[in-house]
Amino acid sequence: MGIGRFLQFIKKTKGPPKVNPRRNYVFLDMDGTLVDSLQPLYDLYISFLADRGREGTRDEFAVLNGPSFPEIVLYLKKTHSLEEAEEQLLAAYNERLEAVYAEKVAPRQGASEALEELKKRGFGLMLVTSTRVGLVNPLLKRTGWGDLLDGAITGDLVVKAKPSPEIYKLAIAKSGTSPDKIVAVEDSPNGVRAAYGAGLCVIGLPIDSPAEELFQAGAAHSIDSLFDLPDMAHRILQQ
Repeated sequence: MGIGRFLQFIKKTKGPPKVNPRRNYVFLDMDGTLVDSLQPLYDLYISFLADRGREGTRDEFAVLNGPSFPEIVLYLKKTHSLEEAEEQLLAAYNERLEAVYAEKVAPRQGASEALEELKKRGFGLMLVTSTRVGLVNPLLKRTGWGDLLDGAITGDLVVKAKPSPEIYKLAIAKSGTSPDKIVAVEDSPNGVRAAYGAGLCVIGLPIDSPAEELFQAGAAHSIDSLFDLPDMAHRILQQ
């Protein structure tokens, strides 16, 4: 699928999916899973609060790994009693986000190789991310992943982001296949909870969160790196 057709897929939120009930899919989280973005996002979170006289923590940031950016801003406003209007805070946060994704977010080691191998083996590939489409599209164009993915479900398309299962339920509907023919790959407990809550088998990628936390959240399997993903997905779905 070329980038033009891929972007058209993202915009389509209504209508019946093209059903291929025999096709196996891999659903992939983006931040922390396919791209190494958590440290830049943590630095953004810390500086955003520091500019307003507040102090962030690693524990709080971990809670915010999964929700959409508007949900994060609302959480920070309420939790830290920020005086600015929500719209002003969101605009300031978004300005920093665009710079982070344009300059500091890079593919995780093995990401491109895993996507290419999965595609070669006949898997359908769906990106499932709480990040908004305006940040996702330039990244997909820069990496060339838009030509490998069958589609994407972004945070713009749902009311509740991860850990709610809503985004994964929408991805399942768009794929046109059944949950037993899908595996999801997530790096955070909130992401695992979202996929598990939608009835999916979840592969944990314990890079920024310990494997034990991912298993407790509902992951059934774990891989050490994305290079291991094609074989793991193949074994689970017995393709």
